[in-house]
Order: sequence, then structure tokens, then C-alpha cells
Amino acid sequence: MMNYLFINGYKTINTEEFYKWYTGKIEYYGKTLMITFDDGNYEDYYLAYPIIKKYNFKAISFLVGSKINKTTKKYNKINKGLIGLDIINKLRKEYPNFEFQSHSYNMHSLINGTGKLFSMSYQEIEEDFLLNRKYNFSSMSYPYGYYNKQIREVLYKNNYSVAFGFWPYMCSSRESDRFLIPRIKINSTAGLNTLIKWLK
Repeated sequence: MMNYLFINGYKTINTEEFYKWYTGKIEYYGKTLMITFDDGNYEDYYLAYPIIKKYNFKAISFLVGSKINKTTKKYNKINKGLIGLDIINKLRKEYPNFEFQSHSYNMHSLINGTGKLFSMSYQEIEEDFLLNRKYNFSSMSYPYGYYNKQIREVLYKNNYSVAFGFWPYMCSSRESDRFLIPRIKINSTAGLNTLIKWLK
């Protein structure tokens, strides 16, 4: 998929560049997109990052703050693992084109079949953001795509630039709500033909 984007002249941008475009400070002409990953799985670093770097692309990995350990486990294709603070600090220094942002501190779970967010008070949401401050996040991807008025207010209060959800077949525009930026979800079962269809 990355090779297809490269040979077809797609430009990738980060969250800061997206916000500058969104607010009319810069223009992009031609094929421009963002590459994002959710949950902070260590495959983002061990498998995706080398390909992103090979093509000099930009990408964003949205991390769950409460699951960030000091170190990242060695890759094992059988066992699951998460990106640690060691890799965050390393890439922020060596390849800032691979960016790390918030997927909440501890909202990434379901309660009675729906997002934990809906069981949280305004104060609890504020506390979640406070715990994430040490990671210097400036944008967010909503866990499972769930959002409400309270979290939007806390995003604004904490000076987050944008927040992302999921909408099938919908591209972002300057008319998109700043804290409801649509993304197209591409999972492991989506092949190149699916990607091409969505890009068109």
C-alpha cells in the first residue's frame, strides 16, 4: 500500500500540518493524506515504521497513555506488545515524521457494550487529560470513535488542535468540525484494491 502511495505521488502530512491547512494557513495541491494508527501496538514501530521511513512518509500513532511502559518489548509475532516511552523518545528525536499522539489516557475500554467515555463525569475526563500531559500530546483519536460534548470541551480547554473519529468513505475538509475530523478506517482485511477504491 505504501509503495502504491509513493509511486502515485501522494503527499503525507502530520497533525500540525493538517491543522495549519484546516485553519487556512497553508494550501496543499494534489494528492494529500494522513496515515494514522490507533492503540499503540508495537507493530506500528517494528513493522510499519521501517516502511514509513523508507518512503520518507509521515504517520501518526495514537497511544493509550496508561499503557505506555518505560521500555518496548522485543518483537514477537505471536505475542502482543505496545510501544514504550523509549521508542517515543527515540523517534521524536531521530524521525519526528513518525508522530505520537493521544488515544486517551485510560478511556480505551467498553462498559456494557459502549465506550467508557459515556460513563465518565466531566471531572473524570479532565483528570484523564491531566494524566496524559507528560507525553506532550496535542491532538487525539477517540477510543472506538466515541465522543460527546464533555470531551470536546476538555479538548478545547487543553489546547488540543484537532480530534479524529471514524466515518466510512468521508474525507476531511475545512468544513469538518475541528473535534470531529473524519477518517477512513482501513483494517487488516482491506487490500490494495480497497485502498484504491477509497482514494478515488
